[in-house]
Amino acid sequence: MKKHQIKVLAIDPGLTNTGWVMMEHDLDSRITVLTKFGSFHPGPAAEKAEHKEELEKFSKRTISLKLLWENLRSILLAEQPDYIAVEDIFFNPQRPTAHAALAMYHGITRMVCMDVLRKPIEIIQTKIAKQEMTGSGGNGKLSVQQGILTHKDIKFKNKQVESQMDEHCADAVAVGYAFIVRNRERFLIDLGEIKEV
Repeated sequence: MKKHQIKVLAIDPGLTNTGWVMMEHDLDSRITVLTKFGSFHPGPAAEKAEHKEELEKFSKRTISLKLLWENLRSILLAEQPDYIAVEDIFFNPQRPTAHAALAMYHGITRMVCMDVLRKPIEIIQTKIAKQEMTGSGGNGKLSVQQGILTHKDIKFKNKQVESQMDEHCADAVAVGYAFIVRNRERFLIDLGEIKEV
């Protein structure tokens, strides 16, 4: 029997903390397996001693975006996902400058995905991601983590690493899962299983 699987890289963006997860989704069983996940920290990494010379010439934001590019490029080359899902930009009145940073983040992500895989990024709104994972768009990060751990259709490839999933990885899982459940027909079209109407 032919297997219908897709690979999704999902990203919870942030120049301070970026969470990412690789997911394999089986369109027949509807099971999503979390194969790898992690987080990286472009902002704090930019302040390390090895970047001192660059920081004297360029801004911390510039170095952070360069490190973001390098991290994403490395993941894309290693994992070769079919789709890349990224949480949407949102505006927080408590931190208005974060909006500009997220916009730059999205720009870099679009460019590196185009450069490495010739693929666009898929945008998922925060509320939709949380809603798919918890049943409510307003639940906090702990609810998202609990939703992942108890979800009947989400499995860890390696059960021993469950406890290593931080809140940024959990948000990436919610983003990726929302993208998957809302695009089933599209995946079948892309795989040539059904015709586009």
